[in-house]
Amino acid sequence: ERMIRRGTGGGGRFVVDPTTGVVRTTQALDHEAASSFVLTVRVTDSAGLSSQNEVTVTVGDQFCSRITELNP
Repeated sequence: ERMIRRGTGGGGRFVVDPTTGVVRTTQALDHEAASSFVLTVRVTDSAGLSSQNEVTVTVGDQFCSRITELNP
């Protein structure tokens, strides 16, 4: 039975594959800009029955090391 999946939220940063339901990012995410996103995901089957749920995507904080060049 075919399922149609849709998602909202995240300002266009995420897409939902309509066949598999896999959520993917459309761009790099920056923890400092937003540490999490709340997406509303709606699933509808071929009979028109649907369910909706909120999914929270947490963006990890990747440590960025800085290299400092020392001049003697």
